[in-house]
Amino acid sequence: MAAAHKVLQNLSPLFQKNGTVRMASQPQRLEKQQLEKESFSGSDAPSFEDWKERLLRGELSQGAVVELASEGGVALGTSIALRACQRIQQEARAAHQSVPWCAFIDPTESLYAPGVHAAGVDLSKLLIVRPTEENISRVTLRLTESRIFPLVVVDLMGLPGRPLDLSLGPWVKVVRRLILALERRPAAVVLLTNKNARRPLPLPVTERFILSRTSLPELTVTVSKCSWASPGQGRLRWTRAQPAQALIGGVSARAS
Repeated sequence: MAAAHKVLQNLSPLFQKNGTVRMASQPQRLEKQQLEKESFSGSDAPSFEDWKERLLRGELSQGAVVELASEGGVALGTSIALRACQRIQQEARAAHQSVPWCAFIDPTESLYAPGVHAAGVDLSKLLIVRPTEENISRVTLRLTESRIFPLVVVDLMGLPGRPLDLSLGPWVKVVRRLILALERRPAAVVLLTNKNARRPLPLPVTERFILSRTSLPELTVTVSKCSWASPGQGRLRWTRAQPAQALIGGVSARAS
């Protein structure tokens, strides 16, 4: 049996990539994702209420690069990203597992620790990295390829009145490398972007959501690209019963 296991491990990666051969020890999450994708196709695609609940719970697709493009409120994407971090840590505790580290790339030093704590995130398991602008992509790739973090959040926006002078053009290649690094892994990368940022081409992300502020407790969310929901638009309301409420006005000094 050991010899057979070794032979299977040495098979061409192409076989494993196409799902032709899969070791019994590999996680079943991929099969679940495939079933979800098939069940959500065509007329069975989830309604706004379905995927609204997923965003409120901080559910992100695994092995995905997710873009949260904000318009008119630069803390909107941060709220959802931190909710996803809190969910990952909470699920680990519920399963009696060690709390995993998440990473937040914060080049403008704008992350507000009391707001992060209010969101339910374990600060002792949150790595905050503050690279220079020219090193953001390199650090993002390094963290993702380390295979340590189930979630890496990258702030590509900056502060009100002091946005990052960053073109998203070079990030097309970066995103492709990130997708390769996440392949067949229970992990995700979240890119917090400005909807109006310079971008010669759309980023080839797995999923893209556009966020804009309707009122203080309410967001307008547009599904631009998603593997489990059809394109559409609707309003998403944060309530006091949800951890993200603390983020609406106070995740950082940059909240609108």
